[in-house]
This record gives sequence, C-alpha cells and structure tokens, in this order.
Amino acid sequence: MHRGGAHYNRSRIFYKRVHRENHEFAAHRDLLPYASGSSTNQIQRPSMDFCTNCGRNVVSEVPAGDNRVRNVCKHCGKIHYENPRIVAGCVVAYQNSILLCKRAIEPRSGYWTVPAGFMENGETLPDAAARETREEAMADVDIGVLSTIVDVIQARQVHIFFEGSIAEPVFGPGDETLETRLFGPEDIPWSDIAFPSVRMALEHHLSIRKSGFQGIRLDKAPEIKVI
Repeated sequence: MHRGGAHYNRSRIFYKRVHRENHEFAAHRDLLPYASGSSTNQIQRPSMDFCTNCGRNVVSEVPAGDNRVRNVCKHCGKIHYENPRIVAGCVVAYQNSILLCKRAIEPRSGYWTVPAGFMENGETLPDAAARETREEAMADVDIGVLSTIVDVIQARQVHIFFEGSIAEPVFGPGDETLETRLFGPEDIPWSDIAFPSVRMALEHHLSIRKSGFQGIRLDKAPEIKVI
C-alpha cells in the first residue's frame, strides 16, 4: 500500500521548505566538483565574508596556537570555527526488501538513495533518521541499531546510518522524492545509487543480513569529481 494513491511516481516542482534545497545540496557534496590537487587544509578551509558577531569583514588566516586556516575578525577578535555537519539516515527494511527513494532535487536528482538528511537542533540521531524517513518516504519507521558511519571529508560532513524497519508496506514520495519503491537484494539498482555513503550503508545492511554480525562499519567516502 502506497501513501498518496496508486501512482507513486510523481514529479515535484516545489520544495517543502526553501532552505531545504540548499541544505540538501550541501548534504551530499561528496559528489560535487572539487579542485584537483587540493590539500586537506584547502578542502576544510571555511568560506565567509562578514563576522557574525560584529558584521565587519573577516580575513582567512591561521590563528596563533592553531594549525588550520580560520575566518578571523580583526575588529572584535572572534575566530569562526566550522566543524563537520551530521547527516542522519537509515536503511529501511520490509520483510526481505529495502525501501529506496528516487531523489527529486539536485544533486543527483533521479538517483536512488535511502532516507537521510541533516540533523536538526533539538533532536537525537534516531529522531533525525526517523524524521527524514517520514519526510522523504512518508513511512513510519522503527529505528534499530547503528550500522554505518562514513566520513565525507570533502563535504565536511559525517553520514550516520541506522538499521530500520516498517511493519507494513505503507510509504510514498515526499516533497523531495520522485518515487519510492521496495527492492529485493538482487534488484538494488547499484549503478543508480546516488552517493558513496549510501552504497556503503546498503552493503553493510546486506552483510548484516548474511552473517548476522551487527558491528558498525566505519569508512571514508572517496573523493569523486563529477563532470
């Protein structure tokens, strides 16, 4: 049973929240173009023009006692630190199948992913994974064990995935999703998976099914240049 009627493949020409477009674009920059030959410090270098404390211009430099480039306000002395953001999601299972979502927004519109997105203030990691599943797949998921953690260094993010399950096949496309579908393990569209971190989470989910071992996969997403 699919929420929203019998036809669950539908295009979206709007976003449920304006700021979500920018969030989602940043959420998966592991597949966006990056400068070849960039150093780790260049990848992590923050980018801003004005101090959020006093509104004056900032300069990029390595503060005294530090070893990384920061944005520093010479007027009020504030050092602006930028740290990795957390993306939370889950691999949602129904019986022997996995629920995937076809993205309706860039980057990677038209490619398949698991429900995932930026963690919000005031919620736990499981809360965030469950919320993203409701928003993107219109499904009420039971969040299980933590399964996969992927460092996406070039996007300045950490992607965290849980195991999840739904009691009934009730789901549908949310505002940022073109289509939702259950796939058997042998039918997963590997060539059309949106992001390396999602592939890693799916691979570990299938490994857990096969072996029964529920250890956490810790991995690093490769740097990929998209032309």
